[in-house]
Amino acid sequence: LLAQLGDRLAERGSAAVVPAAAYGAVVTEASDPDISLRRLATTILGLLGDDRCVTFFRNNAVGETDYEVRRRVVEALGRYSGDGPAAAIEHLAFVSWESDDYRLRELALNAWRATGGALPFLASHAVVLLEEDPYPPVRTAAAKALLGVEAIRGRYDYYGRIYEVFRRELDSGVKGTLLCVLG
Repeated sequence: LLAQLGDRLAERGSAAVVPAAAYGAVVTEASDPDISLRRLATTILGLLGDDRCVTFFRNNAVGETDYEVRRRVVEALGRYSGDGPAAAIEHLAFVSWESDDYRLRELALNAWRATGGALPFLASHAVVLLEEDPYPPVRTAAAKALLGVEAIRGRYDYYGRIYEVFRRELDSGVKGTLLCVLG
């Protein structure tokens, strides 16, 4: 039944009103001990396009240990727009999970940027990741996240830190993106 609901939502393309009973059934499965059910329910919640889903993810995904569910939560939050989803990504990916998985941090930066919300906070996280993260894909995603963000324009503290990262950077992909940010 969940798979059929997921297929129907994927075909639909845009969000529509979801009855409370259907939402409640999916939420119940998203908290199930069975990992495969949690993965499927998380994907479906991401397709619902409902603010209730953002709240659910923020409140209930904190203790999630499965990487695939975490990835699906971040992808789902990246489909929304505004400060609420951006704050949920920050809360989960950078605070609660404390993951050392570079793929999840890279995905979180890209999803956060896609929400368009809380960009000054994104800039702060991105600069810290540029300075400290050992993985080039994360540093590249952090540099890309800074492209065009008005929060860093005129901020000489950010500019100086980004310039120092640029001077030390050995990876050519990261260095090229940083050059675009500095330009």
